[in-house]
Amino acid sequence: MEASKNSTTTQETSQDTSSQPTNNIQDVPYKKVIEDEFIDMSFIQSLTAVPLTEDNGVTKYIDSNSTQKQDISDQNGVSAKEETKPKYRARCRILFEGRTENGELVEKERQRKQLKAFKLMEDNMIKGIHYATASLNKGETGWFRFTPEYHFGPQGVQDLVAPNAILYYKIELVDFTNEKGTLANDDYDGRIVIFNECREKGNEAFQKKEYERALKEYKIGVNITKNLPKELLSKITEEQSNVIKDLKLKLANNAAMACIKLNKYQEGLQFINIVLSVDGKNAKALFRKGQCEMELGNLEQARVSFEESINAGNPEKNECLRNIHLCQRTRKTKAKDEGQVYKQIFERMAAEEEKELKEKKLQEKIERKKEREKLKNEGEDKGKEIPKNTVNVNQLLEGTVIDSQTTDFAQIQISNDLDLSQKQSEGVKS
Repeated sequence: MEASKNSTTTQETSQDTSSQPTNNIQDVPYKKVIEDEFIDMSFIQSLTAVPLTEDNGVTKYIDSNSTQKQDISDQNGVSAKEETKPKYRARCRILFEGRTENGELVEKERQRKQLKAFKLMEDNMIKGIHYATASLNKGETGWFRFTPEYHFGPQGVQDLVAPNAILYYKIELVDFTNEKGTLANDDYDGRIVIFNECREKGNEAFQKKEYERALKEYKIGVNITKNLPKELLSKITEEQSNVIKDLKLKLANNAAMACIKLNKYQEGLQFINIVLSVDGKNAKALFRKGQCEMELGNLEQARVSFEESINAGNPEKNECLRNIHLCQRTRKTKAKDEGQVYKQIFERMAAEEEKELKEKKLQEKIERKKEREKLKNEGEDKGKEIPKNTVNVNQLLEGTVIDSQTTDFAQIQISNDLDLSQKQSEGVKS
């Protein structure tokens, strides 16, 4: 009995041990904070919300249970705060999980266990994660709210994310390796470094005719300028704001030029609109808008843009005038060609109508001829037909019986025969 009890106890212990999670670091790369497929998201309401972008597309919620590393001093007492946050193009490693508003996991369970490495503001990653990671200190964990524009887009993902869904992401910044510049919410100088770096690298690539790489650099800078944190905007001076605005115009204008070189005219118009939303009389932007509109076939809009560029003081006035003349000439040629096309269409339609009319008249003529032939044939058939009730004089004289319907005809026939016989006899006598 004791042996069996010991055996049973051993089996139960074995089962309990197998059900417990392993302590192997390779199997469990980090300690799970949330293990359920669904969780109650109401706790978010109790956390402090900090908008990270101008449009409130990315909002940070401070996780009170995570370790916050705000200010760290080295042995000499010098603040090392700059080293705790990832800078632009920093090589970051994070752990993250996404959830819907009702607390359902978006990513699969295994994805929560894997470290994700990427280059901040450069590598292909969910857009909101870039902004969220830039706000974290090394070792910090935070919750973030993403609007559709900052995760999978308004269209969502089939069977995964509903259209126009709001997602919540829990992100832990495990570690990072910095380069130059920083995207800390209140770091003006760090952003200026990034903007200039994007512009310089883009210009370098553009001069080498590496337009795709140039466009990528310009776009990074433009995206950062479009979403400045409210914390930064509330602290910078008017002069600093103008510096950022000037860099934004230059980056967007350059991005538009790269798009033109790549024949991406529709995308180029998007960057041009960014410039014109800030400076509606920007001569370069108006000129490049004319170029894009002309290539897209919008000749009237292109002409207007070139004229507005001249009025805005574009030093390349002659180039604008040449393009205006080209637009007008192309429009006339296009109109002439369209006129020829329409003329050919109308002539073809008229020819087809005339052909149909001729065929109709010919058919009517054939029908009339057939009708006449039919009537003629019917008349000939009537002339050949001998009436069934017709009798001759001999039949009457011989006493052949006839019906009443032929009586009148027979009397007339007898009278005629008698007259003819009398005349013949008188001729013999004479």
